[in-house]
Amino acid sequence: MKRILIIVCGIAAAALLAPTAARAELVVGDVFLIDFNDAAGHPSGGDTWNWPSNDANFVIGSETLALVNSGGGGSPLTIQCTDDMRDSTNNTSGWVGPPGPDWVDSNASGDYYFLYWNAQNPGSVVAGTTGAVTIFGLDDDLEYTVELVSSKNDSNAANPYVATYTLDDSTADQQVSSTGFNSYTSGYLGEKVMIWDSVGTGGDGELTLKMDTVAYGKLALISAMRIEVVPEPATMGLLGLGFAGMAVLRRRRRNK
Repeated sequence: MKRILIIVCGIAAAALLAPTAARAELVVGDVFLIDFNDAAGHPSGGDTWNWPSNDANFVIGSETLALVNSGGGGSPLTIQCTDDMRDSTNNTSGWVGPPGPDWVDSNASGDYYFLYWNAQNPGSVVAGTTGAVTIFGLDDDLEYTVELVSSKNDSNAANPYVATYTLDDSTADQQVSSTGFNSYTSGYLGEKVMIWDSVGTGGDGELTLKMDTVAYGKLALISAMRIEVVPEPATMGLLGLGFAGMAVLRRRRRNK
């Protein structure tokens, strides 16, 4: 029995430590911070942030932003605005401080965003449409926790900022519902963020954030995003098995 436990522990450790081609670039614990607009400036000091380089804004369907992790290290990740969205460069709004998440500062939450726009009439903001942002280069063998800030400091009674936000067609599962999320009442006044826990890519190395205002006929916006690489459940189970085996061995030694 002792020999079996030693073998199990060894297998678990080897599986966690063995390098693979896919995991050489993305590592569990990596964090990526994205400021979607640079109007209020980008966060400085401390963690490294990513923000658009082309006139402080993403260029729809053409600019691909290469992401570095929060420590400034390179990665295989890129992000691109892939569908019917536009920025609002000179507007600043949002919030900072508790009870919001500690990774967001005034430069990240204080400016925004991508507005839905009319592809047939570039520059005109319209309600009741959809848009998307896609993250490329993800490791299919890992999972990701994604946090999204959507905050606007006025209610815009004529066209409230209300939309359904999905990540690979799944709604947020933590802190606040992303179905009919109101960027004023929930995002600004409530200082809430949308959180997707342990999301996988589905095998295509991508995650797509979609914003849908069709059901509401309103507008949508995003301010900042945090992506953290987390272990897949099978890896955590294997790690737990290894730790359990080592605990049994320690107990047996003490009892001798």
